[in-house]
Amino acid sequence: MGLVQALLALLGGAILLVYTFRKRPEAAASPDRLLFIGLTAVIATFMITPLCPMYCGNTCHCCHSRSFPWRFLSIQALATALLTAGLAWPVGRQFIAPVAILLLLLGGLLGLRTDHLC
Repeated sequence: MGLVQALLALLGGAILLVYTFRKRPEAAASPDRLLFIGLTAVIATFMITPLCPMYCGNTCHCCHSRSFPWRFLSIQALATALLTAGLAWPVGRQFIAPVAILLLLLGGLLGLRTDHLC
């Protein structure tokens, strides 16, 4: 996960927190769902890092040969996408979505280098 994706997920998660604990219950999301999504993102991110004891080989010796931590990338991507979807809640959402899409595209494509075959 890159910096742009992490910042957009944090911003969307913060917006979801604000809308969850507002006074208006009709606009609120379920706190249980938000807790599940947040914990899923945090645990999946932790499982990818070398801080996880399973990755270091302390408890599972076959993890290095099977690229174990990278199996959590899809779980992390799903959780951060759900958190980023919180950007659709605010009033000015018609301007936030194109800016977020542009930031994600630029963050992903600016680092690419072309490779010429000839």
